[in-house]
Amino acid sequence: MRAMGVSALRLVPQRQDMVAVAKVFAELAAARIDGQEAAARLDAMQMDATFSNGFWLGEAGYRRIARAS
Repeated sequence: MRAMGVSALRLVPQRQDMVAVAKVFAELAAARIDGQEAAARLDAMQMDATFSNGFWLGEAGYRRIARAS
């Protein structure tokens, strides 16, 4: 996303510790962790809402689609 010129993103507030959530995204943006590690940390927080990436991948926006390796 950074290579595409994306410089900011918006996090939707959750009931979980938003500071911890923001830290995961900050570590990902700084390339201190990879996407799989970020997803694992966020999944471990047992968020009320599910993450989705369908819109980004050209599918239904509410879907969470795993990328093929």
